[in-house]
Amino acid sequence: MTVANVSVVIKVPKNLQGKVIGRGGATIKDIESDYPGVDVVVPKRDSNSEDVILKGPPDAVKHAQRRILDICGMSEDNSSQVRGKAQALFDEADKLFKAAKAENSKQEKDRLYKLAHAKKAEAHEANKEAAKQIFKAKNSGYGNDQMDLHGLQVKEAVE
Repeated sequence: MTVANVSVVIKVPKNLQGKVIGRGGATIKDIESDYPGVDVVVPKRDSNSEDVILKGPPDAVKHAQRRILDICGMSEDNSSQVRGKAQALFDEADKLFKAAKAENSKQEKDRLYKLAHAKKAEAHEANKEAAKQIFKAKNSGYGNDQMDLHGLQVKEAVE
């Protein structure tokens, strides 16, 4: 029994459609290669349309849709917020390290270094949480023979 193809429309603002296309169409080619049977249709450059159309097998279209939403920063999960929180914590840790380095008082220097290391550890934990959320969101619906590692850092993907 063959499953009928579906067609899905994603509203992608004109200023983000270039991300979907990629340099020389590379991103569209990757998506169509990663999800066999899926065709991605982006409006012509001179069009005012925001409709990016996906056609193909239902499961493949669902995963391609998720991928396009991720590429455009429009995904429904909150992993980008968690990544943003982690980056903010890393930035705070950097400021504390710099302040500690400039500090003359040994006691204050030690206190600042301790705070910086705690912020850095908190940032690593936030990144781990983001990786879990990303992996779960990307792989719901996949069987045991396939997984999607897009959105993960290399170190996270091999862990």
